[in-house]
Amino acid sequence: HDPDPSYELTTDNVQKLLAIAMRFRCGIPVVLMGETGCGKTRLVQFLSALMSGASRGSASRSGVARDSASATTPANLELMRMHGGTSDADVAEFV
Repeated sequence: HDPDPSYELTTDNVQKLLAIAMRFRCGIPVVLMGETGCGKTRLVQFLSALMSGASRGSASRSGVARDSASATTPANLELMRMHGGTSDADVAEFV
């Protein structure tokens, strides 16, 4: 099933999806870094929807939305936007 037909699956994207999925399965933390707008959030949203069986536009997780993309965020994804001022305590509180 394709959770988002508008997402372009390039060879590079598939390699990244597989690398992230393998790390998740092994319990290895994953940190994505890149320029603003390069597709980090969209990549993870697509992978999360693919792994959960969700379709684009399906209901988001219950609770308070902590991210502007939460309307399209699958239930198996916690998305935290980080910046230079994000502390260890901020991450621990979020998780």
